[in-house]
Amino acid sequence: MKKVLLLTGLLLLASCSSPLSKKFNENTYGSDIAEIEKQSKEDKELIGGWVISHSIVGKSIELNGLTYEQILEKAKQDKKEKQQKLEAFYNTKYTNGDKFAQEVQKLINDKVINIDNAEAECFGVFISYKERDSTIFNMTYRQIYKDAPAFCKEKQAQ
Repeated sequence: MKKVLLLTGLLLLASCSSPLSKKFNENTYGSDIAEIEKQSKEDKELIGGWVISHSIVGKSIELNGLTYEQILEKAKQDKKEKQQKLEAFYNTKYTNGDKFAQEVQKLINDKVINIDNAEAECFGVFISYKERDSTIFNMTYRQIYKDAPAFCKEKQAQ
């Protein structure tokens, strides 16, 4: 019985000393995130990304009162939702360029993807070319994302 109580006490003590159990504090964030990184680089990156995206220049809008564990859970949920949106997008069958552009813009607005001007131009050229021979109407957005960069590189090389 003493061993069980001792073991329970040690587990409780160990769980309390986890950097994830600390509440977010702007002043100690640097050292807290360094401790978290020692345990898990992935957790550190998820927390760091979520903190950055939910802060406004020195004001921790949605972070006050949250533990790093709570922030990590929110970050994991956010990542899962973004992956689901991206997967739904990829599985969409192409119908027209305007709809494709609207869907891409929606993902950009939701911070699921980032596209620079060169990539956007490439998609436009690829779609325009493939619409002429009607082959794009059998493609999903995943296929467009996969095929467009190679197509554009080939066209630039010519």
